[in-house]
Amino acid sequence: MGKAQTKGKKTTRVQVCLPDTLMRQVELRTGPHRLYADSSDYICDLIRKDLQSEPGFDDHLTVIWQHLLPGSLADESKFVPTSCEEAKASGRIFATEQLADKNA
Repeated sequence: MGKAQTKGKKTTRVQVCLPDTLMRQVELRTGPHRLYADSSDYICDLIRKDLQSEPGFDDHLTVIWQHLLPGSLADESKFVPTSCEEAKASGRIFATEQLADKNA
């Protein structure tokens, strides 16, 4: 495995061996004017979909959206400047409270 850079993100190169039948399916889905730019793009999407299928994944997204949506719709004049340290501390307190509620 080797390291590579893709669109500013650190990545790791992985070599995958596929039977010809699977490789043909990859080729049908990748390339110009296709759903995926290349085989790497296709494999990454398959992994993301696999992760999304894990039990509880949607529960985490629901909790995140419940807390992000009100802020994204809020009146910006009511925003309060805060430092990174304050935001992290507040997030830790919130996460601890959520875990305590969940385990109660």
